[in-house]
Amino acid sequence: MSVASQPVTENDLTQSQRLRVLAGFVVQPFAAAVLGFLTFPLLKLTDPRRPGLSTTDNDMRNAVAVAFGVALAAVFVTTFGAVPAAAWCVKRGRLAFAQIVGWGAVLGNLPFVVTVGLASMTGNVTNEFWNPFLLVRAVAFGVLFGVVGAAVFWLIAVRGTPLSR
Repeated sequence: MSVASQPVTENDLTQSQRLRVLAGFVVQPFAAAVLGFLTFPLLKLTDPRRPGLSTTDNDMRNAVAVAFGVALAAVFVTTFGAVPAAAWCVKRGRLAFAQIVGWGAVLGNLPFVVTVGLASMTGNVTNEFWNPFLLVRAVAFGVLFGVVGAAVFWLIAVRGTPLSR
């Protein structure tokens, strides 16, 4: 077995490195909130139901609402997706940046998949929902949030530690 594929155990990490891993998970909702706030104009700009770049007094409130919404989603995705995925990957060897970013792209779309599933089960899916542009837009934003969150996790928790490949 090569060094890169050897699993990392808790004994391989110092206390400060373990805290870095914890911090990498804890910071996810805050990073998602900042990204949600900053990308709100792009989200609004790409909404085909509201063409144009008009601004309203409610834009700041809407941006804050998006930030809170993605932060809440990030709590669940981190708890039920990222932590188990990271544990599973660490059991199989050290972590590469591309591996973490790939998992981030997949997990970033988890809220969308769950929403589609729940909406379909309850019959709350309209014809407008299946608009290809809106689907691509939703997946693209999920990938963006997942990749940025994964990169933040890698910078805080993995880079320069025995977890890194």
